[in-house]
Amino acid sequence: MMDSDEFDAYFKTIFHNSGAAGIIYEEKTVIMANDQCRELFEYETEDMVGKNLFDLVFEEDFGIFEQCCESGVCSKETGQNDEIRVITSKNKVKNAIIRISSIPNTSKCYISFLDINDQRIIEKALARSQGNFNAITESAIDGIITADSEGNIVYSNPSFKKIFGYSADEILGKSVSILMPERFRDGFTSKMRHFQQTGENLLVGKIFESMGLKKNGEEFPFEMSITYWKSAEEKYQTSIVRDITARKEVENFLKDSEELFKEVFNKVNDIMTLIEIDKNGRAGNFIKVNDVAVEKLGYSREEFAKMTPKNIGSTAPNNRERINELISDGRVTFQRTYFTKDGNSLPVEINSHIFDFKGKKVALSVARDITEREAAEKSLKESEERLKDFFDNASDLIQMIRPDGTFLYVNNSWKESLGYSDDEIEKMTVFDIIHPDHMEQCKTAFQRVMGGQREDKIETGFLTKNGDEIVLDGNVNAKLDSEGNVLYSRAIFRDITERKKSEVEIERLASIVKSSGDAIVVYSLDGTVLDWNPAAEQIYGYSADEIKGKKVSILMKPEKWEENLKNIENIKHGETVSHFETSRIRKDGQEFDVSINLSPIRDINGEIIGISTIARDITEAKKAEYALKASEEKYRRIVEKFIQNALALIGEINKV
Repeated sequence: MMDSDEFDAYFKTIFHNSGAAGIIYEEKTVIMANDQCRELFEYETEDMVGKNLFDLVFEEDFGIFEQCCESGVCSKETGQNDEIRVITSKNKVKNAIIRISSIPNTSKCYISFLDINDQRIIEKALARSQGNFNAITESAIDGIITADSEGNIVYSNPSFKKIFGYSADEILGKSVSILMPERFRDGFTSKMRHFQQTGENLLVGKIFESMGLKKNGEEFPFEMSITYWKSAEEKYQTSIVRDITARKEVENFLKDSEELFKEVFNKVNDIMTLIEIDKNGRAGNFIKVNDVAVEKLGYSREEFAKMTPKNIGSTAPNNRERINELISDGRVTFQRTYFTKDGNSLPVEINSHIFDFKGKKVALSVARDITEREAAEKSLKESEERLKDFFDNASDLIQMIRPDGTFLYVNNSWKESLGYSDDEIEKMTVFDIIHPDHMEQCKTAFQRVMGGQREDKIETGFLTKNGDEIVLDGNVNAKLDSEGNVLYSRAIFRDITERKKSEVEIERLASIVKSSGDAIVVYSLDGTVLDWNPAAEQIYGYSADEIKGKKVSILMKPEKWEENLKNIENIKHGETVSHFETSRIRKDGQEFDVSINLSPIRDINGEIIGISTIARDITEAKKAEYALKASEEKYRRIVEKFIQNALALIGEINKV
């Protein structure tokens, strides 16, 4: 058994190096905080003493925290895990899982905070791609299973077997319910039925604790998070399961004994080592290592006793600086790569704490496997590079502007459209490129955006390097920091210069069509009227609202429609029909003569999609033509009669 000084040293070592932020409080006032609180809350531990617990909790989560504190924790009952948000000294919001336990025979309570931000990052990284999913899940310490909408298991990773005892082949196709005690199965069946009917899983997005059932019939506590996803039409749920038996034992069976230290030291998931530091600041041999160190690195405890940290990992260039920092500050955090006995690499993040033990300086190091985190960081970096490549090569003009108007970023399309080089852009402000006609509008919009507002649609004009104007249409919004201050504005613009020119030309042509004295009718290839100008209303008698959507055959007799179908066939082959004389029928049934020109209408790909007709009423011209022909015929008969009479008279004269 340890004496009181030894136990006090061990207790402080565990308390300050447990891997989770821990606070001991009485009547909601902090009386002790461990070293991990510095990382989570960004306070020095001594500054936390005396604080009200609620000063460390996000205001919207006060209710949850109050319930947890008042759930009988300090009346010798066990509290439950809850997820809350905490506030750092810099007003940053972080997510954490809390657990509150009473300290026997005292009015004090112990609360642990587990920072779950890294876990959230990893879960998102897992969902990003199947390739990353396989790489991470196969090496994950936590058990991972995926079930379909019927609750049948379709995937399990190697760590699942370690936790539950079932191999991947044994568990494939089995119901998830066999992994839980009988008393929980009815509730599970009800939740699965709800999921099948609505697609909603009430536990998705939460981290919760429950009891699991191993293959050998042993029950154990676990922590689980569930993600819902779809592939084609099938719904799936992926669960990440962590055996928290060791943690529960630490929380529920805290004892003043050496055995407790051994349990904590050996049951955590991180590698923990103790080494002696000599008076020259050099690291000596390992004094003690936990079970995880033996399991992950492959060396026996006897082998560790003959080794130093230098023998199990790479030597960083600044290794001497880290040791000096450890000696001077009492603690240091750094990253390193361990080498296992069989030659594999294991990247770790090490938190080392130095303290005096029996007159010697001893360093306790907690090394956490960051393989999964590095994979997530790599995936995030690749995603950022893809996003930058997307922005750089987008066809739209993209710019980011600082509050002082200088350029933070412009993409390639922006530079190509305006013609400025990177050196020139660096010396300019956004107001140097705005066309004078739009300057006041843009200054007002800029002030609104810098005030945190959005400009969802803005049309403006920029000046190119050679002085030409380009017309742009786009939107602008601001990037804010955690305190609501504007960091920069983001804008995406599309060059609509040619479109604006086309709109002017379209308006000009529309004006011509509208003012034309000829009837202009546009109809589809199946004869449905699409457009109809005012002159058509005058000539045919139908208003545009009456005729649009009707068949153009309403304007002609059946035989004329057959005649027109032949013209349509010619138009489909790209031909035009000019000065074609025929007849049409007005709304009042009156038939009249027209001269028609027909031409094809093409889409932007050159495909013929309709027919344009220009019709001129030639009724009066036809009447004049008929009258002229009648007059000519009458004149011809008179002349012929005159000639006949003259010839007869000449004949009579010749007889005399």
